[in-house]
Amino acid sequence: MTIERLRQFRGIQKEVIELQREIDTLYFPISSPNGHQGLGSSMPGNPTERAVNRIIQLQEKAEALTQQLAEELEAIEQWLDELEDHELRAIIRAHYLLGDSWSRCTQRILNYEFSDTAKMRVYRYFNKQAK
Repeated sequence: MTIERLRQFRGIQKEVIELQREIDTLYFPISSPNGHQGLGSSMPGNPTERAVNRIIQLQEKAEALTQQLAEELEAIEQWLDELEDHELRAIIRAHYLLGDSWSRCTQRILNYEFSDTAKMRVYRYFNKQAK
């Protein structure tokens, strides 16, 4: 396992969230106070059909990424189970899998106020593994 692979996992998580947000905006288009539809109203064709097609396209992409996340999560969990350092395992799980900030990981897991302690611990581990 590499730190880049963990970062990639976190990035895919964020992408899935943003895809879902975009889908949600397509279900509830912006309307002006006088009742006119906002996005795409001046384009020829059927705006509802365009929205539905876009929603289907985004849902397919989100589902593919979610499947990729599930497979990657399984690999990460197997790797985490092999780590002997319980605190390091908790930090990696909290930051990369659950999305906690480094500061929150440091305060919650290590009970330190200095926000970079957890981050430094993870980076030292990966630097040591690379040698």
